[in-house]
Amino acid sequence: MRPLPGCRMIPPTMNAVRPNPWLLPLFLLALLAATTACSSTPKPPPSPQTRGGWEPAPVLDAGQVAGKRILVTSEDPARSNLGPRLARALTDELAPKGYVPATSAAEADFLCVLVIRYCGRAAPPDGHLDVLAAASPEPVLGGDESWLAADGSGYDTVTRKSKTLRFKSRARGWFGELWSGHEDDEWVMIVDVAVGARRADQRAVVQRHEGRAWAATVDYEMDKAAATTLMFAELKTRLPEAFP
Repeated sequence: MRPLPGCRMIPPTMNAVRPNPWLLPLFLLALLAATTACSSTPKPPPSPQTRGGWEPAPVLDAGQVAGKRILVTSEDPARSNLGPRLARALTDELAPKGYVPATSAAEADFLCVLVIRYCGRAAPPDGHLDVLAAASPEPVLGGDESWLAADGSGYDTVTRKSKTLRFKSRARGWFGELWSGHEDDEWVMIVDVAVGARRADQRAVVQRHEGRAWAATVDYEMDKAAATTLMFAELKTRLPEAFP
């Protein structure tokens, strides 16, 4: 069949193959995502950054205590498996200050209970502030019900039952990092510190002092085991600061 005069024959193969209108937008989208991820991904830091502090710190009057015999015990509602180790570490760290381990609560001048309230992830770079804020409505846990509060208000055993601090950090994943860039790993540990100090003139009176210690570590990529090791080392040096 010949074409009409003035018309050009189009090969049938050109009608069968047409470009997909979605291919170009999809290609540009993938290119933009890859460029964004590469440009926003920082280089890994040379080492993890670990810090700690008190919120708040207990205030003890050394002049009211007869001696420095101390009994340190622990509770672990966060199920970190670090309570006994942290208690032993505090006892060892206090030795240079003249503190000696007591064999019973009756002979101890200081009764210290460490309660690990939280040990888990947080939203970087300052997620420990959110965890501390979540813990602030709760009283500092630990100690026997015979301990008096520092303000003389007494001790409420109902509200001071050990509770696990529940904190939900920001979700992260491969797709989220593809668009917003890499997000570092942050871990935080909170330890409630309850200290009962016997008065020198009335050993039957145990004055209660409360504090809350925390440690946090941030790294490019870190699992819980590595983070726990660093936070444990930080808390081990922080806890003795509460004792005169």
